[in-house]
Amino acid sequence: MDMKRTKLGQQGFTMIELIMVIVILAILSVVAIPKFIDMRTEAAKSAADGVFAATQSAAVINHASVMMGKAAATLPAYEATDCANGLIAGANAGTCLMKALEGTPEGWAASAKTITKDTYVITVTTDQTANAKAVLSKSW
Repeated sequence: MDMKRTKLGQQGFTMIELIMVIVILAILSVVAIPKFIDMRTEAAKSAADGVFAATQSAAVINHASVMMGKAAATLPAYEATDCANGLIAGANAGTCLMKALEGTPEGWAASAKTITKDTYVITVTTDQTANAKAVLSKSW
């Protein structure tokens, strides 16, 4: 009967139990935080790879439209500034390429011959012509 009273009257945790919980949480956080940071970096790189693939597809579609004899005004890149011929070319080839995409990727901006977001850069290395598609490169 004395045992029942002791167990019922016990309150809280002992100092050892609290220290053990803190130690376990510290070990988990030391292991989990670097993994979480690495996952964020990999996710951003994968998203940039997706945008690069989309820009390559847009360049192919724009070139295919030229090869099919479509009018410049019907080409995907046509509506961008300095892209009146509808080609992904010229001093603002990055703007033309961005316009050729079906939608602007969030956080990406075009300037001159590049499309950038943070440290990710997609460059139009060779302009599109009537016979060849624009060649793109990435740096990350």
